[in-house]
Amino acid sequence: MISFKKRLFIIATIILTLSLAFVYNHNISNQNKSIEEETILILNSHNTSPLSFLNEYKNLIVFIIILILLVLFLIINNIRINNVKNKLYKEKEFKENIINTANTLIFTLNGEGKIINFNQYAERETGFKAEDVLNKSIYEILIPSNLIKKAKEVFNPIFTEEKIRNRELSILCKDNKQKLISWSISQIVNFNQEVDGILAIGIDITKHKQAEEALKYQSLHDSLTGLANRERGL
Repeated sequence: MISFKKRLFIIATIILTLSLAFVYNHNISNQNKSIEEETILILNSHNTSPLSFLNEYKNLIVFIIILILLVLFLIINNIRINNVKNKLYKEKEFKENIINTANTLIFTLNGEGKIINFNQYAERETGFKAEDVLNKSIYEILIPSNLIKKAKEVFNPIFTEEKIRNRELSILCKDNKQKLISWSISQIVNFNQEVDGILAIGIDITKHKQAEEALKYQSLHDSLTGLANRERGL
């Protein structure tokens, strides 16, 4: 995008060029006037009003006024654009602060499954830095090979009836350990109501799941012998 200073310089150059061309053409036309016309103008000059010279340069004056209005329009428009930019920047900073201070994994993926955003909590949970994963496929970095097919269903940007997709899916951390994540998936829609990708918010439920499995095991097995309760009953 051309900066305001460059735009103003271009406009000023155009104004100067057009003004010089106008004055040059005006002078040429004056030089081509007949001596008789010049004599008549001189003889009748005492009858003209003090502002009669404006008639001779009215086209130039109108031209200059239009150019001034154009410059004013560009200045006002530039102020408006800067205000919009500042507003968008503040909104962007606000959203990034929320994302980076949240105690949940937050990814945004494009339609091809490439990672567009990767928050700080996700960095801590996975061991990967944002620069290690951005613009790379989530299936190649964070998904265990045996879960890629399921992951493509979980992170599919095309939804049916559900507005938010809730699924459980493990991810692969940098130390090759897996963590079970409870995901909430929603679509990212652009101005034209077209799906650009997905927002994935995840909570690590690995320990919670392990505790559930332990309780389930204890309920089905004898605490002393370790035998299944059914076998013990037999």
